[in-house]
Amino acid sequence: MYIALIGDIINSKEYLNRNEIQNLLRNKIDSLNNKYKKDLKSPITITLGDEFQCLIKNVKVCFLIIDELSLYLSLEGVELRFGIGVGMISTDIDEGISIGADGPAYWSAREAIQIVHRDHDNRNTSTYLKITDENNESFFNSIVRLQDLIRNNWTQTQKQFVYEIISDFGYEQIVPRTLVETMNFSSSQVSNRLASTAIRQYVTSRIELSKQVSLEDI
Repeated sequence: MYIALIGDIINSKEYLNRNEIQNLLRNKIDSLNNKYKKDLKSPITITLGDEFQCLIKNVKVCFLIIDELSLYLSLEGVELRFGIGVGMISTDIDEGISIGADGPAYWSAREAIQIVHRDHDNRNTSTYLKITDENNESFFNSIVRLQDLIRNNWTQTQKQFVYEIISDFGYEQIVPRTLVETMNFSSSQVSNRLASTAIRQYVTSRIELSKQVSLEDI
């Protein structure tokens, strides 16, 4: 069982600086491939200029990749959408590039991203999770939609704050004292930003959803 992730840039052809955006995407993907190498069965690979895909071993890492990529690009005014498919891969897997493999996980991811194309709640929803033979899909996606709503409604300043936290600490170490020591903010500023972004509640829901979509239970 694997997590297939497919993503693309929303309305990419409308950007006048499309080449610059593609370079930003490529550089961030290279960084994430290095950072999460042990959790990637097949690396994040750009399949077309604005589309990318990968195979992931860990559900939580899938959400981390989505958060880092979406926040990083949104700071440049660029929005992404994602389709997540959980299931089997029925072909050989190239561990050096995410091209050529296929099976239910990828079929589900492709269907999931098409669902986001059709039903995005005025761009408040940018992710859909589809699991092969899973009866809880609607429930899981009700949580994903709420998570997307929170993330997509952060201001640019809030996105920068959350991006720095998640890229540095992941989901596990959002401790005010640690943030004060590592970020250029006072204790009160950190407390106010943690409250205004609801980042601790957001990451807790990511962690708990990851546990519910455990590959061993599917």
